[in-house]
Amino acid sequence: MIPIPRFALPHSIALYAPSKTDAWERETERPAGTEIRYVRMEPSSHLVTDTQNRKIQLSALLFYDCTNSTPRGIVWKQGQQVLFRGQRFTVQTVEPLYSAQTLHHYEIGLI
Repeated sequence: MIPIPRFALPHSIALYAPSKTDAWERETERPAGTEIRYVRMEPSSHLVTDTQNRKIQLSALLFYDCTNSTPRGIVWKQGQQVLFRGQRFTVQTVEPLYSAQTLHHYEIGLI
């Protein structure tokens, strides 16, 4: 399967790790964001189930191609923050998709 072409990945985002909080649940540290280029953001209305079996409606889907998106090798985790055009989203689901035996792209559900 061929990679998702760059012309189909027109967006850039900033990725932030979850902020650290103290014993009183106040933010103590917000790490700097990593710019990620050549991704695709699509509005979404999919319903997903979280770890506590609650239904959550996604706001957007983020497509990250393992060949054309840069930088490569991003580790996606639930709880990370994504900034896109001034709007902040939280990573809710991470779905790795494979072609044969190799990782092709990720579909990341955002709320």
